[in-house]
Amino acid sequence: MTRIIIADDHTLFRIGLRQMLDSFDGVSVVAEAANAAQMLDAAETVGADLLISDLTMPGTSGTQLIEQLHRRHPTLPILILSMHDEPATVRRALQAGATGYLTKESSPDTLQATPLGRNHMMAATWSLFYWAAVLFLRWRTGERAWEGAINRLIMVVLGALGAGLLAITGTLGGHLHGAPAYLSEILRMLGLDVYQTYYVPNGVLAVLAIVIVAMPALAIAAARELAATPPHGEAGK
Repeated sequence: MTRIIIADDHTLFRIGLRQMLDSFDGVSVVAEAANAAQMLDAAETVGADLLISDLTMPGTSGTQLIEQLHRRHPTLPILILSMHDEPATVRRALQAGATGYLTKESSPDTLQATPLGRNHMMAATWSLFYWAAVLFLRWRTGERAWEGAINRLIMVVLGALGAGLLAITGTLGGHLHGAPAYLSEILRMLGLDVYQTYYVPNGVLAVLAIVIVAMPALAIAAARELAATPPHGEAGK
């Protein structure tokens, strides 16, 4: 059951949004808030899986409120539902810590398309292509991929990177189901925020690109050198 907090200073809008959310299976609205103080109090006491909030609230408002909430509850997804659709406003809200941003003109189906969901699909796609490349390398080199200390080290590193991608994919899936993992905190320490759409730090991208290109190249070069070396029995003939 996904537990949701609704925060908006318009009572009729909260009622309508609650009725729509309650019509979905596996969704429960556990608290409502009409101002910033009530929203912060609900986040502290209810233990929700998602907060849906207007950007402009009585009291502390805007990105300042998002930053404050994200600082207190870094694993709580925050979905902004606002009438403001300016790109600069959306960008500031996401940079402040919001998980996603929807306008009040959006279709209800858009609620299923969040930055976290897109990141999950991206990580799954990366994992698929990565392991396809590793399998191709294994097929291309055969048993020679495990001959020699360098080749074995390369295969171990490739396997570890692939396992890391699978772990990230699983972590994002856990967030989508309201079960955050400690791995997301490690990713945040590395500069990768799971709540930012398609956001990967340039340093991480550079390391991945170097490893993905260098490891197969080293493996193929080592395999060719091994193939060119005659067996010990033939070397003395």
